[in-house]
Amino acid sequence: MSYYNPYQSPSSPLFGGGQSAREAARSAVRGPAICLISVSAFAILIFIVAIIFDVFLLASDLPEQMQEPGGFNERTTTVVRLTLAIVSIAFQSLILAGAICMLRLKCLGLAQTSAVLSVIPCCSSCYLLGIPFGIWALVVLARPEVQSAFD
Repeated sequence: MSYYNPYQSPSSPLFGGGQSAREAARSAVRGPAICLISVSAFAILIFIVAIIFDVFLLASDLPEQMQEPGGFNERTTTVVRLTLAIVSIAFQSLILAGAICMLRLKCLGLAQTSAVLSVIPCCSSCYLLGIPFGIWALVVLARPEVQSAFD
């Protein structure tokens, strides 16, 4: 049951004005959070496919057959590529977890960390998409009213 409070702010939802501060913050972070979730989930999916492919290559004799005389060892190249894919999945999982926290307005530090990681090109595989979405998230997370809405 709501009642009229004459000392209440006109923007208060009980007064008939806009939305609560928490809901305003939630709508502000919704866009960048969903974009970061989409990009990191897509990157994780691509890396899982790459890992499956590289494990298949290592299990077969294809790297030795593909090796050119005097060239790089294909088995070593495949192991390095596999290692980089695993490290990239770790970074993308951190970005995904932070974006989910951002969407739920939980753990501001993790949300900011995921936004910063998505801006760093070597940490974000889809950096053409991750950089603008990360900058957008950083700008939104820098607002004091958004920061105060986090638990």
